[in-house]
Amino acid sequence: MLDVDTIEWRYRNGELAPVGVMEVTRVDRGRTVDAHYLDAITRRFEQRDLQAQAARKVAEALKTKAYIVLFRQDCSEFRVYNLTDRAGWAHYTPQQMRVPAKALKGCLKIAGSDGFSRLQAAKAATTNTATFFSDAL
Repeated sequence: MLDVDTIEWRYRNGELAPVGVMEVTRVDRGRTVDAHYLDAITRRFEQRDLQAQAARKVAEALKTKAYIVLFRQDCSEFRVYNLTDRAGWAHYTPQQMRVPAKALKGCLKIAGSDGFSRLQAAKAATTNTATFFSDAL
């Protein structure tokens, strides 16, 4: 089954509008995020799981863009890949992502729990985001 993890919405001129379709994935514990690791994630979404195709299709239908959001378990850093434009990975700190302290605490709690949920992490990680949506607004 193919799905998308989350759709980010904003108000534009008083109307609710989609600004991004996101696939969310967590950095494996103890891993260094280098070009090889990022390429492996992109290949997984593009070739193995075909999630990229589904995310792009949903984004196209909503007239917005699709992204992969990669985050560390402790939410200390984020990487964002523009699936629609197949643009390179951008690096963001929590401050650049505009993740409020309350959301970071939620992300830390979620990341440390046995019942980790990517959707819950996406919500925590993208609350009041983000620099990468500024072009969409």
